[in-house]
Amino acid sequence: MSKIEIEYNIDNAAFNETPLPETRRIFADICDMIANGHGEGRIKDINGNTVGSWKIHDYEERYEE
Repeated sequence: MSKIEIEYNIDNAAFNETPLPETRRIFADICDMIANGHGEGRIKDINGNTVGSWKIHDYEERYEE
């Protein structure tokens, strides 16, 4: 099954007020990485801490050229 999995922890200072602004920033970073040909990566918060990861699973099998 092809899917995109995104998982990150929001229990640190970068998410204190609300997780929404930092989540928008993280998703923009993921979109940039995908646009540059990456299929997975680490998720870092605004303070540089690794808080999770993302990955596109089984992409090659579904979209072979």
